[in-house]
Amino acid sequence: MNSLLLAVILTGFGKADITPPVGAFLPGYYQQRIATGADTPLELQCVAFSDGDNVGLVFSVDNLHLTQKTIAAAQGRLKAQYGVPPENTYIASTHIHTGAATDTSYYINILSESARQICDRYGETIEQRLVDAAAAAIRDLKPSTFAIARTTCPGLSFIRRYLMKDGTVMTNP
Repeated sequence: MNSLLLAVILTGFGKADITPPVGAFLPGYYQQRIATGADTPLELQCVAFSDGDNVGLVFSVDNLHLTQKTIAAAQGRLKAQYGVPPENTYIASTHIHTGAATDTSYYINILSESARQICDRYGETIEQRLVDAAAAAIRDLKPSTFAIARTTCPGLSFIRRYLMKDGTVMTNP
């Protein structure tokens, strides 16, 4: 005998621009790189799920890594403002090397004082943007229909974007 479980799931989406400011340190590539502008914006995206009583948040952040301090601060604000406990949040960084550093402890010997201050402020910006995107996703909650299908989508699940010499943007060139 087949059984079918039906549940109303609410889903909402939010996003925020997290393009690094000019002067921010861009980690990786074994050399010091400072942001001089932006070719393409970087984003933080959030999807909220709710069963009507509980909310879960899933984030994808165009950044190399986030500090535990930034994550804990955002989770604390999400709990205080929206009742979402930390265990109901999943925050993942895309490991992109064109996002600004949020933790200067790795780079303390090579960064100027102004670059360190920009990175520290950028970490605070990320914290605020996590809360902003979550708020937008929670406001956007509405009944959703889920389906399962099977197909192939080559390259679709690869998140990193590369700016090519000819000016085009590709994933996994």
